[in-house]
Amino acid sequence: MSAPAITPKLYKSLQGLVHFSSPYLSREDIRDLLADLIVQQAGRGTAGFIFDVLPQVDKMFDFVAAAAAELQQPSVETAEPGPGGLHEIIEWIAGMLNPVCIYRASPLVGAESQAFSLLIAMPTTANKRLSDYSSVINTVCLQAREINYTLCKIGQLRKYVEVGSIFHISACTAEHLLYYNGREPLPDCSHVAVESVKECAMARFTTGYCRGRAFADGARYYLEHGQYEMVPFMLHQAIELTLLHAVIAISRVGIHDHSISNLLKHCGRFAPPITKLFPGDEKTETRLIAFLEASYLDARYSDHYEVVEEQLTTLCHWADVLLPATQAIVCELINGFDPVQQHGVIQTSELPKPEAIT
Repeated sequence: MSAPAITPKLYKSLQGLVHFSSPYLSREDIRDLLADLIVQQAGRGTAGFIFDVLPQVDKMFDFVAAAAAELQQPSVETAEPGPGGLHEIIEWIAGMLNPVCIYRASPLVGAESQAFSLLIAMPTTANKRLSDYSSVINTVCLQAREINYTLCKIGQLRKYVEVGSIFHISACTAEHLLYYNGREPLPDCSHVAVESVKECAMARFTTGYCRGRAFADGARYYLEHGQYEMVPFMLHQAIELTLLHAVIAISRVGIHDHSISNLLKHCGRFAPPITKLFPGDEKTETRLIAFLEASYLDARYSDHYEVVEEQLTTLCHWADVLLPATQAIVCELINGFDPVQQHGVIQTSELPKPEAIT
């Protein structure tokens, strides 16, 4: 009599179990760790029947080993083992999420600080929210290991390439491909109008930057005329607009967020050098950002809002440094965009105009 067939749902569950691996522990290490924890708990006076769990732990791991041999998951393309456990992390994410592909999203500036910057594309049929997948990926951030990643569906990734996202086009190269299951086509970067991409990106950033500079000039005016309550609000707008349009220009990702802290996180994915403008005094930077975040509402709505001139002078100086430094970084990213070296001859094509892209 033939054995019953495994249902697709059970098969998928087995795949996730079999191909799970920790970046820090082998499967045998995990088995030993669980056994030791059970023995320690029993030694503290817990009921003796807890030892009955030990055989079940062994049976569970024996089953996983046998299932791994039986399933023989089709081979996938993966990168050679990288420094600092990158290979293990890729295998862990691939086993847990089953993505279509994973790219190493190396920025064009400051690449040495982004050893674990990843671009992960989920299948078209993925039925969970991206935030759910993010929760799984975030469990890798253990033992002081920080992983920077961008997550989207494969169809959205192809759209970002089509509309001329410098970040996504730069990442989607053969040399950056770390994992690919072969089930859906990868983005095609062979028809990129380089000069159109650069022109569009520069126009988008310049629009926001000019508005930001106008707010910064307004903040300086209010400071000089003693109208202190408006200064933090104006500076918040100046920095928000500059960071927001930096993200939009490089990634074409639509961001709807007024939080400077959150915008800096987005910059960490798409333009990492911006987050490193003040690495020598992060405590002061954090305090200034928190003050601006609070001022964004209080300056407009609180009847008891008070500020100190010395704080405002520091904030104005900070903005005077941050805005042009961000401009310089974004311009370097845009001007340095040259996919010809990565994809061969670029065929001319007309990209959608900025206002036509949602």
